[in-house]
Amino acid sequence: MAAQKRKTLPKQMRELLKAGDIEGLKKQFARCEPNAVTDKYGSNIFSLSPLPREFAFWAKEQGADVNFVDYYKKTPLFAQASAWDGQTELLIELGAKVDAAGRDGTTPLHLAAAYGRVKAARALLEAGAKVDARQNGLFRDRYTPLELALTQHRVPFDLLAQVCELLLAAGAQKTEAAREGVRHADEGFQRSRRGISDPDFLRRQALGMESLRRMFGLPPAGEVAFHDGVSPIVIAEAGFAAQYNKLWDYLVPPFGRAQTAQGETVRIAGRVRDELLRNGGANWDSDYRRMLRAFLQYLRLGCPLPAEDLAGAQEIVRLLQAAPADERLTRALCEYAVEWVLQNPQVLPPLTADYNR
Repeated sequence: MAAQKRKTLPKQMRELLKAGDIEGLKKQFARCEPNAVTDKYGSNIFSLSPLPREFAFWAKEQGADVNFVDYYKKTPLFAQASAWDGQTELLIELGAKVDAAGRDGTTPLHLAAAYGRVKAARALLEAGAKVDARQNGLFRDRYTPLELALTQHRVPFDLLAQVCELLLAAGAQKTEAAREGVRHADEGFQRSRRGISDPDFLRRQALGMESLRRMFGLPPAGEVAFHDGVSPIVIAEAGFAAQYNKLWDYLVPPFGRAQTAQGETVRIAGRVRDELLRNGGANWDSDYRRMLRAFLQYLRLGCPLPAEDLAGAQEIVRLLQAAPADERLTRALCEYAVEWVLQNPQVLPPLTADYNR
């Protein structure tokens, strides 16, 4: 009786791939079902890299499906298009569908653009990928690849400029969402440049941002003033949105925790909001829960919020522990942060943190 085939790929497959041991790969793969997966939620052999060309074509002959759909409704091309050592061209040659879409409408081109994989994006476009494919909003986003690249802030600006140039040359539309992505990135750069110690990286960032502004016909963002950590915290803006944005720019450093209790309160609210709404809670962990507990402690410092508001904030934090992507809840968190900071203009030192984010 023949031995039962494995449904998951052996762990040693990754080492064999790195070593380029084709015979070893064939021997291990022969023990598996053709579409054995990396894990319960993973994809098949074509999602791994580096993938020797000879072995890839042999695996296809054994029945491995280059368009295998995994738990997340993604094909192996998604992994290859987003990986730094991905082999997008090879999978296309094997017959991968370049416009395959995940549950939320994301395509391999979305990921190649967002991760700055210029070579992968070029291969996808040359194979006919739709340059303005739009996400369906399942997880809130409805971005095109260009818009996603400009809103994710994942890659250095010089590389981002290359991606945008490639997409625009292929006919991508310069939407207002794309322009807003450049504006926001430029504003963030003006805030973060003071914390960049590598002069070469700073120069490349500046040149990359200049290229992006030129592509989209935008003026440079003004220099952002930052709080000195000592003076009373006073802002002139009116209305929640303007006040929150000003406090974020004024009190929250580009890297690490804030130097004041006021800044850390705003930072916690903003980090939680970003993780849940933009990132869908993908990295939600005990650190975020500890941040929420610290948030409640901050609201009781100095001139604390009224008892009714403290109770409301505590309920918001309780509901957010389960990481729902809820606009109303995360906005309320930020509103409590603004309220507390505005009634505590005198600088307070931050609490000792038990979280690392």
